[in-house]
Amino acid sequence: MSYRPDLEYRGGRIAQKTDAHARKPLPEFTIPERINGAFLDTIARESGMADDTTLKGTRDTLASWRQSFEQLSKVRNAQDPAVTQAAHLNQLAKLTDAALTRMSGQFDRARAGLNLKREALQGEAIERLGLTTRGQAAEAEIRSALLSMSAEARQKAISEAIQRGDGEVIYALTNASPLVSGISAENQGTIMRRALLAHAPDVLRKQEAIDKAQSRLNDGYTAALDAADVVSAKAVADSYRRESQSAAAARAELEGQA
Repeated sequence: MSYRPDLEYRGGRIAQKTDAHARKPLPEFTIPERINGAFLDTIARESGMADDTTLKGTRDTLASWRQSFEQLSKVRNAQDPAVTQAAHLNQLAKLTDAALTRMSGQFDRARAGLNLKREALQGEAIERLGLTTRGQAAEAEIRSALLSMSAEARQKAISEAIQRGDGEVIYALTNASPLVSGISAENQGTIMRRALLAHAPDVLRKQEAIDKAQSRLNDGYTAALDAADVVSAKAVADSYRRESQSAAAARAELEGQA
């Protein structure tokens, strides 16, 4: 039978100690599933980017965060019986803060890498679709002609431009403010996606893979920030700090009366 320094026999029954060796219950902790890089391996394979270093780096970042929480959880559950729970949680908080600092830097680097990759793919999309312009006047002329059509005729003209890969028309529609083009930002994105699907589906798959990786990275980081408060038992640690402050105030009041 293991010894429980947080319990004592009092009043004919087992009770929680109220001295410095007592331990308060800690919130249950499990590592959030969002902190997992394995999902990115599937994304990379399906998009033909299995060897892409940017996606691999993002996967490794999420895997590193998961490992950090596994280590913090082990420390959390291995309190030295020679120290109080308050001291144990204080040390755990320092380790958690250090881990979050590392994660913040890793997040910034991974996000920057994904943004650069997305920009490179956008450049490839522009090249593959032949998106060109003969100047703002020519763009305005194209948009004016389309806006003068009925909605049905305009949709038909846009679809035909997409199918024949008319880069000049696609550029005029997707490279202007919705207020100018008469086409919402959502529909501009749809036009670009349809053009890529018709003429550069491989680039579209890669763009969508990077977008998914960015979403996964953001979700993972948000989950990590939330998980940090749980693994460190911040609420319990805060209660000890408040009790310590109350004790200090009581001592100061007594000393002031002396």
